[in-house]
Amino acid sequence: MKKLITIILAIVFMLMVSTASAVIWKNASLVPIAWDAVTTLENGNLIPAGDTVNYVIYIVPESGIADADNQKIEVGQTTDTTFNIVMENEGNYYFGGKAERLVDGAKVSESAISWSFVAANTQGGEEMGIVFYLIPANMGGFR
Repeated sequence: MKKLITIILAIVFMLMVSTASAVIWKNASLVPIAWDAVTTLENGNLIPAGDTVNYVIYIVPESGIADADNQKIEVGQTTDTTFNIVMENEGNYYFGGKAERLVDGAKVSESAISWSFVAANTQGGEEMGIVFYLIPANMGGFR
C-alpha cells in the first residue's frame, strides 16, 4: 500500500512540474501583444496628470533568458497598451517591456523590464513566447 501511495504521489508531482513549465508559443512573423496600462508609481500613488507613460518593447532569444537584460533587443516604443512585434530573425524568443515616465517629454524614471518568461507577468500565469521560422519557397517547375 505504501508503494502505491508513493507511486501516485510521484505521478502527481511530475504532472505538477510539467504543467508549471508549459510555455505558450505564438508561431507568427507579426505578433500582436497587449498589457495593462501603468497608472501608478512604484509607491502606489497615481501617475500625475500631464505625465506620459512610454512603453519600450523588447525580445530576447530563448537561449539568452539567463542574461535577458544584456541579451535584449529593442523592437519598438509606444504610448499605447498594444504593440505589433515584427519578427525578422528565425528562432524562439520571449518578449518584455518596461514603462518610462516622461515629464514635459523628458524621461525621469523607468521600471524594470517585465518578461513573458516569468509566469507572474502574464495573464493566466503561463509563460509565453514567439516562434518564427521562414516559410519555404513554393514548389514550381511541375512537369
